[in-house]
Amino acid sequence: MNTEEAEIRTLVSYCEDNLGDPHLWKTPDGYPESLALCIIDSLYSTGSHYTSVVNVIRRYKEKYPAGGTHGAEDLLRSIMEAGGARKWAEDVVQNRKPAHTRPGAPLKAEIIEQAAQLMIDLGIHTVPDLRRVVEEKPQDNPVYYGWKKLPSQSS
Repeated sequence: MNTEEAEIRTLVSYCEDNLGDPHLWKTPDGYPESLALCIIDSLYSTGSHYTSVVNVIRRYKEKYPAGGTHGAEDLLRSIMEAGGARKWAEDVVQNRKPAHTRPGAPLKAEIIEQAAQLMIDLGIHTVPDLRRVVEEKPQDNPVYYGWKKLPSQSS
């Protein structure tokens, strides 16, 4: 058994021991219709209070009322229309949080721009596209390796 399999088994065991009956678990709402919101949420969530993520999502959806169905191209277009990732962070989502704490860290918005481009490059435009790619190659999918190459996403 490799390290990844051992970690998964440890997590499953912990969940079974500590989270009670799985039939009673609540499935989070998430963003089943919006790859854009999935990307934004996943990158703004790291190292942040979730309240700030909720605010970023709310501001994006206020600016783009159809944001609940936006794909990767829509997200990238919103960044370009704003004048780039820094302006998007300032004017659209009003959050200039850096991706990490080291000096010179890129903004999370800059990583979002790169993540949207990664998805487009991989031919992933929607949540169903993402699911298809991941389900076809669960152990060796290009999303996993591409995502881990993004700044501050290696762990």
